[in-house]
Amino acid sequence: MYQHLLANECTPWADGACHPSYGRNGFDYDADVACVQLLEGPPLNPVPLSPITDPIYGKAASGAQNGKPTLFGGEIRCLSNGNFAVVVEDQTGNTIPVDRASLATIVDAQDGSPTIGEVMVGPFNANQGANPSASTGIWSNMAAFDGGFAIRPHTGTEDASGYLTIGFWDNEANPQGTWPTIVRTDPNSPLAPAGGFTTSISILSGTETRIDSDIRSDFVYMAGRGVDATGDPDGGVYITKINAKTRTTADEVYVTEGLSVAPQRVTVCSDKYDNVFVCWSDTSNTGNLQIAGRLFDSNLDPLTDAFLVFEHSELGPESPDGFSVRRPSCSMVDGRILVTGAVDEDALSIGYSRNDALAVVLSVNDVLPPTLTPTATEPPEPTATMNPRSDINSDNVVDANDLLILMLDWMKAAGP
Repeated sequence: MYQHLLANECTPWADGACHPSYGRNGFDYDADVACVQLLEGPPLNPVPLSPITDPIYGKAASGAQNGKPTLFGGEIRCLSNGNFAVVVEDQTGNTIPVDRASLATIVDAQDGSPTIGEVMVGPFNANQGANPSASTGIWSNMAAFDGGFAIRPHTGTEDASGYLTIGFWDNEANPQGTWPTIVRTDPNSPLAPAGGFTTSISILSGTETRIDSDIRSDFVYMAGRGVDATGDPDGGVYITKINAKTRTTADEVYVTEGLSVAPQRVTVCSDKYDNVFVCWSDTSNTGNLQIAGRLFDSNLDPLTDAFLVFEHSELGPESPDGFSVRRPSCSMVDGRILVTGAVDEDALSIGYSRNDALAVVLSVNDVLPPTLTPTATEPPEPTATMNPRSDINSDNVVDANDLLILMLDWMKAAGP
């Protein structure tokens, strides 16, 4: 059986009969709470292993929401050691007296509590910038790699040089340092990491830029918008590859080079082989919002051209512009890519209404262009030939008898 963690914003404190622990430790609830629950078994028939838990204030002895929520403008990720990392947007001001703080913790995979073993973890500040008490805010943007995790609050994380940063922690929530966003803004400058730049991604809001990794990878991938070849400051789509162990830029690719695009809400996913898939909302194909995507290998070499993701869905390639879709999200594992989106405008003729959720699973083999399959011809077995000089007894066969004669002759010559 496998375990998974479910996250949701809810109000369990409002039903004391079902959730008697809420409000009993001394923290007063009266608004939405970012909650988690540890489950076991298949998603369609899970078995709860823990109660619905507030990972941030569930064990607090004092404090109050005062009408302010904690939100999954944050994220949850399974770590490489089996536990879970959780980050939420805290608007209560109890830990950091600001309107939006990014708070994180570790959830133990054994009992679903915000602990590592018996040790309480956090909540700790996900802002490792020069001003840790700054208001930040978080919208998704957490990635788990081999040995740790990264969090990218989208404001307030500037380092001493004024650059927004991504923070890194190990699996035990020990800070490992930050990666600064030194942005390339001139289309004639070389791509990062050349020229002292760390990225070409300049639109760093939470909704427009995403990070992802795989728990078997040493790299974190950030995807977002930056300057295009014409100088439009947010007309291009990029992927920046970050070494999570050294917190330096390893590589970068201009995803939409040579393309005329109008990108919005860029998102990214990767797998254990460091294949990377990026997708974004775009109006350049039909005038309506569509979701476009492109697949890259571990060297950030393109494996596909850009394509409309939902051409590959059950709607079929004959009517790719029969509906409009926005708000992409994506995930990739074992050669399959899951892409989700929301219908942008009513398409009643095909049964879709605005905000209907759509999903499609792409096989990597389906989106890759056809390639020639090499046909290997096994070389013929060599034909044995007899060396006449080895046929000592002249019986037209080289065998053990010939070897025995040679050994006897050698012993006679060598002596006792």
